[in-house]
Amino acid sequence: MRARPRPGSLWMVSLVWLVLSAAPCQPTTIVAIRTPEVIVLAADTAATFKGGGLRDTQTSVSKIGQHGQVLYALSGFVKDPQGLFDPATVIAASFHEAQPFLRVVAQIEARLSHALTAALLHLRTHDPGLFRHAMTEGQGGTTVLFASCEQGVPVAISLSFRGAVTATGHLRIHTWRRTCPGADCPEGRYTFLLGRHPAIAQYFATHSPRLAMRPEDAVRFLVQLEIDAKTPGVGPPIEVVRLSKDGIHWLARLGTRAP
Repeated sequence: MRARPRPGSLWMVSLVWLVLSAAPCQPTTIVAIRTPEVIVLAADTAATFKGGGLRDTQTSVSKIGQHGQVLYALSGFVKDPQGLFDPATVIAASFHEAQPFLRVVAQIEARLSHALTAALLHLRTHDPGLFRHAMTEGQGGTTVLFASCEQGVPVAISLSFRGAVTATGHLRIHTWRRTCPGADCPEGRYTFLLGRHPAIAQYFATHSPRLAMRPEDAVRFLVQLEIDAKTPGVGPPIEVVRLSKDGIHWLARLGTRAP
C-alpha cells in the first residue's frame, strides 16, 4: 500500500518491512515518513545493551542522529563490544566533506559492510552467544536510514545489512537498499518501519491504513502504539524530527521538554 494525498493531510501509510533488531542495542521502534514535501522521523529511546561478558543493561539513548543537514537513524546491531562496528562514527566521518549525498551513502554502505564482516567474525570466535543472537532470523541485522534535502527535494534511503553463514562456513553480508523518491515509491510517499513493530502491524490489520493526521503526528502515533503495547525493549520518551527544504527542526528530543 502506498500513500495517496487526501484533503486535510489525509494520506495512506505504505508499509516497508525491514530485517532488523539485534544486539547490543536492541530492540527499537523507528518510523519515518517521506512525502514530496517533508521527511519526518520518530523513535523510541529505550535501549538494551548486550555482549562484552556483561549483564544486559537498559538505558535511554537517541536513535536519531544529525550531521549537518543530514539525518540518520540506527536500528539493530549498532555497535559491537570491541568497537569494530560503529555506524554512527562511520557516518560522522563520511559526511565531513562536501560530496553528493548519494555518493556518500554508497561509500558508507561499502564501509559498513566491511566493518560488519570484521565484527561478526570476531564475535563468532570470542562471543558465540552474541554472534548467534546477531545472526538469528528475525532479530539479527542492522539498518541505517538517511534523510537529506537534495536541490529542495527530500530524499530518504534505508540500508539494511544482514550476515549469513554459507554452506562452506564462510560469512557473507547481504545488503538491501530502499530509496524514496525512486522505484520503491513511484507515488513519492513511503513509510519506513525499523525495528520491532508488532503493535503497528496489528493496528493496520484491524484498521484502515489511512491516517487522518499530519506526518508529524502520524509517526508519533505509530511509535506510541508499540510503547502502549509494552513491546519488549521499546519505551518513552519519543523523539520526533522533521526535514524539509526549510531545514531540520526537532519537534521532540531526548533530554528536552516536548512542545
